[in-house]
Amino acid sequence: MRVWALCLCQFLVASAACSAGQMPKAEQALREALFTRTDRDGRTYGGEQLDLLFWNNTRYLITEPSHMLAVAALDRFIAAHGEKTMREPWRRALLQRDLWQLFDWTCKPHVDAPLEAQWGDLQARLAIVIRRLALDDGQIAALPHNLDLPGAGADLPRNLLDARGDWLLVGSAMGSSATPIHQKDFGFRSVFLVLVKFPAGRAHAEEWLRELQRLSIDATRSAERASRFGAPFPAGTTWALARLMMTIDQRGEIQPT
Repeated sequence: MRVWALCLCQFLVASAACSAGQMPKAEQALREALFTRTDRDGRTYGGEQLDLLFWNNTRYLITEPSHMLAVAALDRFIAAHGEKTMREPWRRALLQRDLWQLFDWTCKPHVDAPLEAQWGDLQARLAIVIRRLALDDGQIAALPHNLDLPGAGADLPRNLLDARGDWLLVGSAMGSSATPIHQKDFGFRSVFLVLVKFPAGRAHAEEWLRELQRLSIDATRSAERASRFGAPFPAGTTWALARLMMTIDQRGEIQPT
């Protein structure tokens, strides 16, 4: 059984277009101030991470000198309208996503009463930039699909989200998400999809899962279920966990990309 774990439309790490040489200076300066850190040997790290290096006990950006540098970088970006230099909508969406994650981190319960002003300094400025980076409906709909990008990998399933293809979206019997813990742990800034592909095709997968659901609901058929579904899934079954990025539009509403 083969398993894919994919991040769709979150190609900041892999895309050569995000190299420092091509990134607008305003965005580069903001990212360096907020997300890039330096270790004891002078090496930088953190800027290439898909998810930011911030946890409940992180005090980076609220203690000095990182706090002062972060506030200054945000102020410069706001004063110069740095978002206007970011002409590609996907750049704006990705930066908004990262700032949204940082904003959520500042809102978590904490016990640093003496540092309340520092948390507030960041929140007020992050809110301004997040709003300015917002895309309209047309721009969001046109964001490029990660699997369609050059260099995405010839072995990746390009038709993963094709509603008429062989990949079948799996959910709970009640119609809710199959990944509630994933989505909660990531602050609902991403949607996680579980998809499955059977060797015999989509129709066979639908029939197989529908029958499994029917037998699972009827507790009296446990013996029949055990005999008919002795193996977890047919040999050659492939699973994928796909992560779709969310964005905040110009109305302040959350939309999937």
